[in-house]
Amino acid sequence: MKIGRVFEIAYSHRIFGHTGQCRNLHGHNGRVEVTVEGQIDPDTGMVMDFRDLKDAVVSSVLSKLDHSTILQSGDPLARADRLVEYGKHVLVARPPTAEVIAHYIVDELTRQLTTVSNIKVRFWESRDCYAEEEVYTAQGVKEVLARARALAEA
Repeated sequence: MKIGRVFEIAYSHRIFGHTGQCRNLHGHNGRVEVTVEGQIDPDTGMVMDFRDLKDAVVSSVLSKLDHSTILQSGDPLARADRLVEYGKHVLVARPPTAEVIAHYIVDELTRQLTTVSNIKVRFWESRDCYAEEEVYTAQGVKEVLARARALAEA
């Protein structure tokens, strides 16, 4: 079973070294769609509480990325003396593209959402451009292996 939530995010970034317009510092109002998959708990009737999903996304992702400047760590704008100008900021190892930001979000959520088997993030940079990443969690790998063992024994 899958459940999901959608979140709004405002951020600025630039793609240092890019030859197009994105080389300039600019902002976006984007969306983060998070879908998780897991077994329905027979006691609660839920994969997980929607509030718990929201709390995990807010604490591990939105508290860092929303209204922040996202820069690559090698970007000259990311020098420590310049970061004060940008206030809240996040440094990433690769250019802060939609793909890299989607991966960053999945990575952060994988640490938080340990009871679900699969996490999918669709990061909308704008209303018509997105990047998506989906991963099995450790719990998901255990479930897949258990199903494979059961099939092999049958």
